[in-house]
Amino acid sequence: MRAEGSSFPAAIEFLEARLGTLPPAAAPAPRPRPAGPHLPPPVEACWPTVRAFLHTARGLDRRLLTHCRHQGLLYADSRRCCIAHFLVALGSHWAGG
Repeated sequence: MRAEGSSFPAAIEFLEARLGTLPPAAAPAPRPRPAGPHLPPPVEACWPTVRAFLHTARGLDRRLLTHCRHQGLLYADSRRCCIAHFLVALGSHWAGG
């Protein structure tokens, strides 16, 4: 079946004449939102890259990074982002609220 050289409305009219009118697609069901803050899972293989960035680009002491990581306060996610649990725990207090 070819509709070459036809306008879009003409092609739709052609298809509807042969196939009938299709009902509109149902909207996808909304995805449930997680309750509370959602943190991505840690990815150990990404930590060296994140640690190097925090040390070289941000000037954070390696001992501080190691301590926070061993305390479970810092980790890297799959996008090589640093996740800081203590910032989430402080919530609005950290933001000055």
